[in-house]
Amino acid sequence: MPKSTQRIIIALLLLIFLAILVLFLLPGRGSEPKYKGQYLTDWAWQLQRDLNPQEKQEAITAIRAICSDKIPMLVTWLDYDPFPRQNKLYRRLPRTLASSIDERLWPDNNERRAETAQIVLTVLGPELTPVIPQLTKMVNSTNDAISERASNLAGRVGSNGLAILLPIATDTNNPRQFDALSTVAFMADRPNNAAPAVRALATSTQSPNSNIVAIAAVGLGNWKAEPEISLPALLPLLTHPSTKARAAAIRAVGAFGDSARSAIPLLVKSLDDPSPKVRVQATNSILKIAPEILTSAPVK
Repeated sequence: MPKSTQRIIIALLLLIFLAILVLFLLPGRGSEPKYKGQYLTDWAWQLQRDLNPQEKQEAITAIRAICSDKIPMLVTWLDYDPFPRQNKLYRRLPRTLASSIDERLWPDNNERRAETAQIVLTVLGPELTPVIPQLTKMVNSTNDAISERASNLAGRVGSNGLAILLPIATDTNNPRQFDALSTVAFMADRPNNAAPAVRALATSTQSPNSNIVAIAAVGLGNWKAEPEISLPALLPLLTHPSTKARAAAIRAVGAFGDSARSAIPLLVKSLDDPSPKVRVQATNSILKIAPEILTSAPVK
């Protein structure tokens, strides 16, 4: 083999090696902060694992020590979406398939950082007040991945989460209204003051959109708070034209137990509803509110 050809081959191999170094090492975790020799990402995933309380507290302590002044950086990490892929080979594949291929062949460190930011910002929930406008913008994003990630975070940070979600959940012209209302309905970390959320859910039960009505009813039943607001919003829904809305409202009323006794006449009528799903929910709700009315076991 001529020496010139050998030099070309060696040069090409060197370029390939350098390209791999740039693609897989330089974009990695070199600039990621550490605590006690462990990267922030590692502490975040330690917190997610099924560990004993001492190890979880160790991770929380590390996260707070690392991130006390890094909330803006974490919000930047959160604002990332891997799609559309730069690699044309994957652009026409289904998103889940493309994601699976990329995860195995082309690890995405930026996506990992975005997931880390979601975990870490949940720990720092009470300190997120200054970045509420940025997170609100992300929830409103037309990019589904960014919006979903920011919404999930908002659902786990209590009062700050409500400050982000409620303006969207009550805006009938916002395309993200249903998503935001759903997050409020299933909030993992509910603040002590439930009234703002309950009022928003109660108002949404008057929507002409039956899906909005149904999720609002589900939310009122999940929050199970402010019965003086919740029950007047739910009772008219027991005869709603939508089967889905009726069933959701009947189940929600049952969550209020004895304080919902005024609903018993309507619930009894619902036992004759054309929908089996509604009849089941009516039976179970009556058993929660006034079991003496029925002698049968709860229908599951």
